[in-house]
Amino acid sequence: MPADVATGPFGKVFGPDASAKSQVLAGIYTRLAPAAGIPVLDAGKVVQVDGVDRVHLSAASHAALGSAVAAVVRRLLPPEP
Repeated sequence: MPADVATGPFGKVFGPDASAKSQVLAGIYTRLAPAAGIPVLDAGKVVQVDGVDRVHLSAASHAALGSAVAAVVRRLLPPEP
């Protein structure tokens, strides 16, 4: 976890290992989801936390994530007639 996050208001909530654990989870979900027939989007490949508190997303990152999710959803929906 970046030092400024660890010493900020979220440091005690998440703990020092939160960043590393969340990065591991992305790989686990990416491996397990297809076996269960569940689509998955690794948001970490699309955006990084960049909001003012370094925990949340900025408006631009929210837009990028929304576009990425929409692209996945479009692939899942049947084609329009």
